[in-house]
Amino acid sequence: MAKDLISQLLTTDVALDKLGARGISAAEAEQVPRNRHAMARNPRGPKEPPKRLLLVGRTDGGRALTLVVERTLDPTTWVVITGWSSNPSRAGSSPPQPVRSLLALQEIRQCPQGQ
Repeated sequence: MAKDLISQLLTTDVALDKLGARGISAAEAEQVPRNRHAMARNPRGPKEPPKRLLLVGRTDGGRALTLVVERTLDPTTWVVITGWSSNPSRAGSSPPQPVRSLLALQEIRQCPQGQ
């Protein structure tokens, strides 16, 4: 998979409602691509071409989040679809098992901070 650069992360009203229901602010979602993060194909999604990816990283405050993002026509602009807390210690908010497995095995590409 080619390097996926996120220079702009957009959030729709629908996505803001979904994130808000999980206690995630728009500001927190915007912080994830600016910090150390990883992107991976959704193990439950279509194999080719991966239009949506999982963006896994931390906010400035250290909160671990997983965001489902969708590529736009501009290859560096992505739209948030939904997201959840990646902290498995919070009941009911841990990511799906395939995502935890990806993280645990470090099979996802690590992106340098700020990219």
